[in-house]
Amino acid sequence: MTDIKLNNSPLASASGSTISWGSGVPADTILNIEQTIITGAQTVTTGNSWGDAISVSIQTTKANSKILVIPNVYFGLLYDEGYNGAARIIRNYPSASTLAIGSATIHSTTSTGGHYHISDSGNTRWQQSMSLIIKDTPNAPAGTTVEYKIQATILGGNGGEAIYINRWALNNDLGGVSTFTIMELS
Repeated sequence: MTDIKLNNSPLASASGSTISWGSGVPADTILNIEQTIITGAQTVTTGNSWGDAISVSIQTTKANSKILVIPNVYFGLLYDEGYNGAARIIRNYPSASTLAIGSATIHSTTSTGGHYHISDSGNTRWQQSMSLIIKDTPNAPAGTTVEYKIQATILGGNGGEAIYINRWALNNDLGGVSTFTIMELS
């Protein structure tokens, strides 16, 4: 085993082709990156329940590391009789139940309790990109798989509504690409 040190603090240890981070790694050093890319159009939900849009998982390499969460999801909405939609980011750790970790509000005067708000107020077809950067602290031990999901739901409506990713609501003519990137930081 070979140790790599800086000022006598171990930055990393190498054994064969395996490198393990040490205690001397500077704060916010990127340790691990995972990304999901979706290029095709999908229906996320057609009702008032939360539907999964995109997810990504990362296995932590250090205990108590931070996770930089960077979604860029292209949503489309089908408007029918007036309704709103919301999106949220959730993670599966520290318990089996979901935990809302971040949100923002867009294009709306209606509060959704801290979720990313998707709204159509007069247009029959609407599209919006969800772009945020959140520094999360799941406080997970090394070797823990932490999964993040973006979900969307319809708020109100009469049953004819739908939320899509990578397309606008009329058809597939105006598409997009959605990405969900997470980075483990020391």
